[in-house]
Amino acid sequence: MAEDTGSQTTGPSATIDGPKPQLLYPQNQLVSVKLNEGNFLVWKTQVLSAIKGYGLEDYINGESKTPEKFISNGSQSQFFL
Repeated sequence: MAEDTGSQTTGPSATIDGPKPQLLYPQNQLVSVKLNEGNFLVWKTQVLSAIKGYGLEDYINGESKTPEKFISNGSQSQFFL
């Protein structure tokens, strides 16, 4: 039997910053199903997928605070844009 020395060799790792989803798809076109009395589950699935895809679920459930619109010197915050 071979002995396990405990060392592992891994290749180089690289991170690639891809385009942000909001640059690819306008937010008003992410949900293709218009809500009516008969399609709530399909609509809900699409809306939740869009919310999670944009990373907005923490703002909806209250875990993250909305960024301030203006910073202390009166200029507009870049995070609000």
